[in-house]
Amino acid sequence: MEVRFWFPRCGTVKPRRTHLGERGVSEATEGWSVVGTAADLPDGEAVEVAIEGDEVLVYRRGEQLFAISNRCTHQGAPLSEGPVKSMGSIVTVTCPAHGSMFSLSDGRVMRGPAMRPVAAYEIRIRDDQVEVRPAASGADA
Repeated sequence: MEVRFWFPRCGTVKPRRTHLGERGVSEATEGWSVVGTAADLPDGEAVEVAIEGDEVLVYRRGEQLFAISNRCTHQGAPLSEGPVKSMGSIVTVTCPAHGSMFSLSDGRVMRGPAMRPVAAYEIRIRDDQVEVRPAASGADA
C-alpha cells in the first residue's frame, strides 16, 4: 500500500505542498491506514495524503480532525490548495478553481458549481499515529 504525506513548509513564503517522503503503512484493523504521526499534522493547515492512489485532504482544527477526498467533483482541482474556513460549527474548504465549497465533516456540497459531494473519510489518532479509512456511510465522489 502506497502512502505519501505532504506538509506545508515553515517560513514566510510557503509552497502549497512539500513532500516529506514515503511513510510506512501498517494495515490496522478494519481498513485503517497510518498516514503519519500526530506531531506531523499541523493545526489549521490542509494536508494532502495519498492512500493507494486516492488523494485525501486531512485537516486538524484543535482536537477536531477531518478527512475528505482532495479532488473537487466539478473539475478535479486539488481542494488542499483552497482556503479552509469555519462557519460556527461547520468547517468548509473552497475549491481554488471555481469556488465550490464542501463540508469537511461529511463532504457535502455547501455551494456550487459542484453538484456531487466528495468522499468522506474517517480519521483518528491512535497511539500517536494518524489513521484514515473510507467512511462507511460517506458520500461517493
